[in-house]
Amino acid sequence: MSGDPHTVRQIGRYEIIRKIATGGMAELFLARFVGPGGFEKRCALKRILPQFASDQVFTRMFLNEARVTAMFDHPNLVQIFELGQDDDGQFFIAMELVNGINLRQLLHLVHERGIRIPPELAAFMVTQALDGLAYAHDFRDPDGRALNLVHRDISPQNILVSYDGWVKLVDFGIVKGNSISSETQAGMLKGKVAYMSPEQATGEHIDGRSDLFSLGVCFYELVAQERPFQAINEIMTLKAILEHQPPPITAYVPDIADGLEEAIHRALEKLPSDRYNHAREFQEHLSHVLRACPNPIGRHTLSEFIGSLTEGTTSSFDSTRVKIPRGLAGFGHSLSPEGSGPKPIKTPPPNASARPPIPRRRSVVPPTGPTRPRPRPWIRPAPWTA
Repeated sequence: MSGDPHTVRQIGRYEIIRKIATGGMAELFLARFVGPGGFEKRCALKRILPQFASDQVFTRMFLNEARVTAMFDHPNLVQIFELGQDDDGQFFIAMELVNGINLRQLLHLVHERGIRIPPELAAFMVTQALDGLAYAHDFRDPDGRALNLVHRDISPQNILVSYDGWVKLVDFGIVKGNSISSETQAGMLKGKVAYMSPEQATGEHIDGRSDLFSLGVCFYELVAQERPFQAINEIMTLKAILEHQPPPITAYVPDIADGLEEAIHRALEKLPSDRYNHAREFQEHLSHVLRACPNPIGRHTLSEFIGSLTEGTTSSFDSTRVKIPRGLAGFGHSLSPEGSGPKPIKTPPPNASARPPIPRRRSVVPPTGPTRPRPRPWIRPAPWTA
């Protein structure tokens, strides 16, 4: 088999249909395995780029990804089928084919259409990603040993959404954890700079809360269609992450539900101790807020929204069906014991950023009329169903 991507027809036992994409260290193909009796299984095939095939560091990262993710069994994590080598000795990973788009492509689509992603749908996507993250962060090997995994590369490109409304995390190529070799050259940062947590950017010890910051950046971007920390180059972006507060999300979406505003800004706290303690806590907060939607949000809702963007129809998604009025769902403090709920949004010094200053938080005026019933005692939400 030739290494030229234009002449690739077979990799291992898989027939190549077409190339899907080329990334920083690997290329991705649409492939299929054909068996007796008309059996056919389509999958995605990831292979190290030829120029990195002899690089032991890249090869070790690739093998780490395959070895760790092959143990996963969760609907919000892309499933790994096989690790193999082609006729030239290059490693490849056969994995689940997700029929959909990534969040970067989704952001491009809504930009082209001149519309916004409803914050409630953005929150629903994030809850699914958080379910996968919680599973990965708590994952134990077959002997019951905690691996303490950290993804380290949560970004829109690595979060997929299927046309059926499933959200799946992918690309654990630079995952960090116990018993996993992790080589980083001096002065080299692993991950996409714009989505790094402050502790990851400075090379400090990181845990799962670093991934929550990165996912918070994605959440902010889905709602605002702007990243919270922007600058003219990567060095200045790192400086913004370390020193500046993000513009308030209400500067872009003034009527966002209070509970979602609180969730976004808490995830973006500079200190890990000021963020959510665990992906599950972040997920439970969002799930609680989403219960205030006029109509329950499920995978069918997300599927309908994605379809309105990708199927070339003139129909548009009616966001009022899921709209939570501001002031109605700003009760995040009742989700957990006193002192552990969402923290107030901090106002930075006037010269902390060139972006618009963060205004005082608007107080929530209780609705008039009959007294609102007290929220029901918190119950762990059932898994999302369509």
